[in-house]
Amino acid sequence: MTIDEQKEIYFFGKEMVKSMIFGMLVATIIAGLFREIGKGMAFCLILFPLRQNAGGFHMRTRKGCAFVSAMIFVIVLWLFKTVHLSIYFQFLIFVFSIGFILWLMPVDNSENRLTAEEKEIFRIRTGAILLVYLVVFLGLSITRRTDDSFVLVCCVGVEMVLLILGELQNKVYDRHLKNN
Repeated sequence: MTIDEQKEIYFFGKEMVKSMIFGMLVATIIAGLFREIGKGMAFCLILFPLRQNAGGFHMRTRKGCAFVSAMIFVIVLWLFKTVHLSIYFQFLIFVFSIGFILWLMPVDNSENRLTAEEKEIFRIRTGAILLVYLVVFLGLSITRRTDDSFVLVCCVGVEMVLLILGELQNKVYDRHLKNN
């Protein structure tokens, strides 16, 4: 690896860390405005590993990504404040979402396709993450902590939607390439 390649990797890593810190700061402020800092941070920490491994919809720019992420976060925080589902309904949504995630994942993006080997690694990681989330969900369900279990439901629900949108995005992109 050349010095220039090492510098490029270092710069990319540095920019990613700065972006993550900024994103968490913005998320904390938004969650504070909703008076849901605990649930908001839990949502971010639970969604992040799932999103990193299962993939899904991607914006073309960092600004676009930041805007869409903030809007999703606002919607989820609003759901935390306004929606109160029974544990049975939460279980149905949770299982349905996990089923879709397992069926679709991993969803790469059109500009960074995964190899078959990489897809298998991401499938294994995502499956392990979902198994942990299922155990936690069941534990929260047994102890009747429906507000906390709803955070997990929202995480897998959001990831399911992002996977579906990612698949559609890839189909549109592939069709565009084929026609040009």
